[in-house]
Parts: sequence; C-alpha cells; structure tokens
Amino acid sequence: MAVLSAFDNSAVGRLKKTWMMTNKSTIQTLAQIRKLLGANRNFTEYREIVHSVNPPCIPFLGIYLQDLTFIEDGNPDYLHKSSNLINFAKRQKTAEVIRELKQFQNFAYNFHTIPEFQDYIKGQLDQDRDVDRLYERSLKLEPKQVDNASSTQTYSSYTF
Repeated sequence: MAVLSAFDNSAVGRLKKTWMMTNKSTIQTLAQIRKLLGANRNFTEYREIVHSVNPPCIPFLGIYLQDLTFIEDGNPDYLHKSSNLINFAKRQKTAEVIRELKQFQNFAYNFHTIPEFQDYIKGQLDQDRDVDRLYERSLKLEPKQVDNASSTQTYSSYTF
C-alpha cells in the first residue's frame, strides 16, 4: 500500500513522459498491485490472497482497522429491544477480526539484517521529502505545458 501511495503521489503521477518511458513489465506489475489492493468490494482480492498464502505474512493493518471501525460505528452496543441487553453479534464480529489478525503472530518471522538496505532506507527517511518540495522537483523534470487554447496560463501550481 505504501508503494502504491508513492506512485499515486501527485508529484509522480503527473510525469506523463516518464511514465511513457517506463518498462512495460513495471507498468503491468503496478497494475496488478493496484488491482490487488483496490478497495473494490471491500478489498475482496486482497483478502482472498491473504487467506490463501502460507504464513508468515505481514498483512496491511489498515484494512483490519477499517473493519473494526465499521463494526464499532455501524452496530449498537445494546440491542434495540432492550437497553440492557448487550449486542453480542457486534462483539463476535470484533473478535473475528482480532482473531484473524492474531493468526499472523503465531509464526516465526526469520528476518535477516541487510546493512546496505537498512542504510539506504535510513538515508531516505532522513531526507526532507515534503509534498511541495517533491512537486517542485517534478516540475523541474517535466514542466507544465502551457495550453494555448485556454485563456489561462499555469505557472508552477498557481493559475492566473
């Protein structure tokens, strides 16, 4: 999801010429990731893949948090017929989500330290990557085209 978010960033997404030069297999891989992580039908494809893989697996926590939020907000704590009868169906749905998430903690994750990779990530995180600066860099790589048919001209991110 983080990789997809990076590609969908406006500074990256607007680079039409760069995208046209991108390797076809990279574009296809990105399309597969988009399809897999698409929110269509409540992330059905992602959920099917996660249920079919053999652990260890690190799931995307955001989907489970979304499920818990919908259960919490969309279901009353007590049954409508009586204000003192607890809605056990809501508690059962919450328990199912937590149980599914906990199953990923039952397996050993044998990670190996790769110093070069860690150094690269730390170096990237230390750099200032605010949205405005990234967009300015994007504009340097591929300046906006002035639309002659329009009476407005666009400079940087301002329209006059």
